[in-house]
Amino acid sequence: MLFAVRKPFWIVAFLFFTSVCAFAEPQWQFYRINAQYRGAVKKSFTDIGCGVAWFNDTSPGQTQVIAHVCALNPDKKNEIFSFRLNLVLGHNPDSVWVVEKVYTEFKGIRGTRQNEVVQLVCRWDHIRRTGENSRQIKSFINVSGRILNLRPRNLRNSLEINCSTPTRSGFSGKFFLEKASGSAWVIDKFRFRSGKVSVSMVQDTNEAITRDFRFKQPFARIVFDNQ
Repeated sequence: MLFAVRKPFWIVAFLFFTSVCAFAEPQWQFYRINAQYRGAVKKSFTDIGCGVAWFNDTSPGQTQVIAHVCALNPDKKNEIFSFRLNLVLGHNPDSVWVVEKVYTEFKGIRGTRQNEVVQLVCRWDHIRRTGENSRQIKSFINVSGRILNLRPRNLRNSLEINCSTPTRSGFSGKFFLEKASGSAWVIDKFRFRSGKVSVSMVQDTNEAITRDFRFKQPFARIVFDNQ
């Protein structure tokens, strides 16, 4: 099991229970992280980290999301930005909210940024679910009490969804989806910005992410729980 834990019996029992009671088959997503600094001189950095996410739609109106993400500051190799979230989310076509925080752990992410990361995971799950039927994508959604504008752009075999808040504060970003079948779309990558830094999370295979990061610290410890 990928998310081995500090309390093995509890987490194994928990994940087993949610899997057995699942409304739909749980879904895994694996990402590598790139970044770009948009200052006077633009700088691009690749493979600065990775992320793994697990989505379990336990009922038509509730989803459990476990997301472990870790990236290194390319200018300061010892500086880590990471989060480990295990959330139970409630949702309807117009809103998504946090029902329960099973655990939330952050490193290098402080203050209001932590709430913004939780909101990012909420919109991540919303785009994942609504992407299954592009006709369900609305012009805005309420994310834990905060309005988020959604602006889809259909490019034939791909779909881009711009996300922003009316006040333009906090994270803004864009999701890139690829055509699956019928009217369904699946997330290929997403990008979010904070100040002059733009971070991209690009989906890859389980095999590739495991090969490149599972046995390399700090990713082994933070993302895969390999001490």
